[in-house]
Amino acid sequence: MTLDETSASSPTPMQAVVQPPPLPPPPSVSVLPQVLPVDAWDIPAVALVFCWQLMFLLLLPGAAAGFLTAWLLQGVIGSPYLAVLSLLAAAGVASAVYLLFLMFTVWCLTISGKGIVFYRLLGHPKFLPWDAITSITPASRLDLVLNGWLWPILPAREMSPSFTCQGHFKISWDSGYCYFPPVNAKEFEALVGVHLKNPGH
Repeated sequence: MTLDETSASSPTPMQAVVQPPPLPPPPSVSVLPQVLPVDAWDIPAVALVFCWQLMFLLLLPGAAAGFLTAWLLQGVIGSPYLAVLSLLAAAGVASAVYLLFLMFTVWCLTISGKGIVFYRLLGHPKFLPWDAITSITPASRLDLVLNGWLWPILPAREMSPSFTCQGHFKISWDSGYCYFPPVNAKEFEALVGVHLKNPGH
């Protein structure tokens, strides 16, 4: 090996400088839900859940309010007015239940060193510290549909405006659990994995 080759292969003082440490993660990272369907299997699943929620959240409460109004006011007012009041009561109760349902709709969450914050459409944000979270794992379609969408009905365990049953994660804590479908599942899994291994860093 010649002197020139030895000089070329040896690091210069500038090359031997230690690289600076990587930049720290940002204070918080916003994560949006996957809204659109991913494949054709999402269509029947979402249709089933829609019919289920329509029946239990709107039709049954509205019908019960209408029949109760008609029963209470029967003989007090005339039939035309009774029918109108019954319909108004049904519509009012159905609308109130639907607004209550919307209050829990999660449109975004943020991840930081302190924990996860769920931002709701109308209600107050919900904060989960890392030391309260027991696990964050991928959820199967069956688990999501049965335990996230179908039951319990209000509030449901999956409250994002998502039309897909794929790519959801089950977030469990001391007293409950919920589901969330991040737009980028791999980035979400890597991000929460770092925080779960090093809570509060």
